[in-house]
Amino acid sequence: MKQYNKTIAMKKLAFFFAMLSIAWTGVAQTTGTGVVLQTDSPYAFTPTTVDSTAVFEVELTNTVGVTQTVYFGGLEAPFSIDPSTPQEVPANSSINLSISFNPTEIGSFEDELEVLGDVFGSANLALSGQGIQVILDWTPADLSFETTAIGQQSSATVTVTSSGDGAGTISDVVFSNSIFSLDEANSTLSIDEGTSGDLTFLFSPTGAGVFNETVELYTNDPNNSVITIPLTATGISEVSGEVCDVTWSLADSPFTLVGNVTVAEGCTLTIEPGVIVEMQGFTLDMNGDLVCNGTAENPVTVIGGGIDIGPGTPMFVSYLNYVPSGELPEVTYDAPYELVYYNNFESTEGEYDFDCYDYVNNNYHTGTTTSYSSYGCNSFSRNSNDSWSLQANTGDYYLSFISQNGGDGYLYLAEPPIAPNSGLYDFSFTYESSRYEQNCYMTIDVLDEGNWITLYQSPMDIESNSSLTRLARASHFFEQGEEMHFRIR
Repeated sequence: MKQYNKTIAMKKLAFFFAMLSIAWTGVAQTTGTGVVLQTDSPYAFTPTTVDSTAVFEVELTNTVGVTQTVYFGGLEAPFSIDPSTPQEVPANSSINLSISFNPTEIGSFEDELEVLGDVFGSANLALSGQGIQVILDWTPADLSFETTAIGQQSSATVTVTSSGDGAGTISDVVFSNSIFSLDEANSTLSIDEGTSGDLTFLFSPTGAGVFNETVELYTNDPNNSVITIPLTATGISEVSGEVCDVTWSLADSPFTLVGNVTVAEGCTLTIEPGVIVEMQGFTLDMNGDLVCNGTAENPVTVIGGGIDIGPGTPMFVSYLNYVPSGELPEVTYDAPYELVYYNNFESTEGEYDFDCYDYVNNNYHTGTTTSYSSYGCNSFSRNSNDSWSLQANTGDYYLSFISQNGGDGYLYLAEPPIAPNSGLYDFSFTYESSRYEQNCYMTIDVLDEGNWITLYQSPMDIESNSSLTRLARASHFFEQGEEMHFRIR
């Protein structure tokens, strides 16, 4: 009999330890036994504006091996639960509950939800919440930005004060035009009770003109749930510094340079027909692509300053009027042209672009090293101040090659340009040397229907006039989209 009682006692003790173990391991994530709420106790609602409702969704689980009816009680306003009627929960199953906090006045509130299973188990969840009345004030009522050049940026700030009860929150900021944005790094979206915070807005014009737009602030102030602030800004067509992949439009004309402008390699500047560019003595440095397609009726006009075209970059230019200074000409010059390829080998940035073909050795040489000694492309190089050059300026560069035995090598553009339109195209280059052999001459050949034809041949009596810089020039018709293959011998 004693042994029997001892055994029963030990079984009860083991069961008690097991129950403690379950309760202890679940305390961090659950509340109750038998009927378990999947949350910690206590639970605190976020501060809630008076006459609004905050809802907490929680799952209740019946961990008992049989179905049981679960009862709810203990809650009074401003707390409530849905459903509030008894719920039948199958064994090892769950249901969802919604616990609400709906304060009708300012203050702090506490209550406790009681949950009871009709077979076994109970749970108690302590609840707390604060009723607040957020009041937000802001100044100024509207914002004006400084006049800002296209491609530049200016800022303006509004100060928001939380003068009511509780912290003010700005949950979203919406602009009527994407040229305005929020400077998040310098803006405060949560404003403690009795304090102020700044919102900094940015104006980044992409075109010229006056802009009258708005920004909407979505807040937790019940009387100002959406604060609308008018924004006024002016964009002007003043340009300086580096530009990339931009269009100077007729709507924003005239464009005024207030410093040198650079179009970097790999970037494109497009100038629309009819645009006027007032250079004011500054320079437009083109290392990237220039698309400047004026028309006879609407030419592009550049006043003062200069355009420095970098080496080797395809250009598409037509009806471009250049006026050194002063007023616009009364007559539009009907002089369309398209610059398809240009290379100033005097510049240190001048790329090879040209390769050399040696007939004798059937070798193709690319300009990736300083010199070649192959028979037809002897000394094919990019150098400066060589004894064979008549360059007057120290430091000027040039492209050089020596063709032995007359025409045993030729230069050609490694990547032939594509004709942007059907029409007559001009090939020209300047050349010079301190040595011409007798009967030595230069030619420009063009590939026409698979055959090389000579379009230009230099004079043959230039041996005694070798100190001159000469111009080689030829023209040929190409269809739109046709590759323009030419060579220099």
